[in-house]
Amino acid sequence: MTAPTNAKILDLEHLNRVTFGDAALKGEILKMFRDQARALQNDLSTEMDLEARQRLAHTLKGSARGIGANAIGEIAELIEISALPAAAYAEALKRLDTVIQETEISIETEIGINPN
Repeated sequence: MTAPTNAKILDLEHLNRVTFGDAALKGEILKMFRDQARALQNDLSTEMDLEARQRLAHTLKGSARGIGANAIGEIAELIEISALPAAAYAEALKRLDTVIQETEISIETEIGINPN
């Protein structure tokens, strides 16, 4: 996987469209997404069957794409549509962690929300 650009990490134009430019709404959505993304990432790191994994990845993909967190959406889609072997799944989870961290930095930098 190639390193995503900042615009690919968090599409602020898309986010502004879906929040109608409302800064308070944007902040609340980003806080909820940040928490949900980490929770789903933690859930995906536990042992589960393929169907449960795909369901969680689908939820993460939809949430990410809904707010413009495109890089997270891409990795979640890979997890959702693939029956990845154990090593490839572990690599996808590692990349997901990196991209979630990058997204949190983008949120902090671009929107001014502390990701911790």
